[in-house]
Amino acid sequence: MGDTHGPVPSITYSPTKNTIKKKKQLIKLAADILLYSGAKTIIQSKWPPGMMIHIMSTMKIGFVVDQNCEAIQVNPLFIADNSVLPNGLGGTNPTLTTQGLATRTAEKIQKTAVYVPLFIMGKQDTIRTNPHNSVK
Repeated sequence: MGDTHGPVPSITYSPTKNTIKKKKQLIKLAADILLYSGAKTIIQSKWPPGMMIHIMSTMKIGFVVDQNCEAIQVNPLFIADNSVLPNGLGGTNPTLTTQGLATRTAEKIQKTAVYVPLFIMGKQDTIRTNPHNSVK
């Protein structure tokens, strides 16, 4: 298989039973966090298990989050992944950009936050929130 630039590799991926188990646990944890944060409905995509992509542009900076990656309509909610990037132009893997964005966002949260209790899946933990922000 190839394109105008030469051969293109064919990659096949099949998740292990352990990977599927961990995915289900992470989905449950993510749903619990969203519900705790005030979500009324959670919709899970039913993509094939072997699909490998970088989801981008679903929570664009300037539209869904502000310049600090804080959600405009849900406070305090910070989003620091590929979804805040304005577009996916293709080409290089966005991992380094996403890691830099996540680090920058974590530093912003750390500078403005205070600790509050958080209960997820029956366990108490501690998160930080900004007492100076109001619901937007």
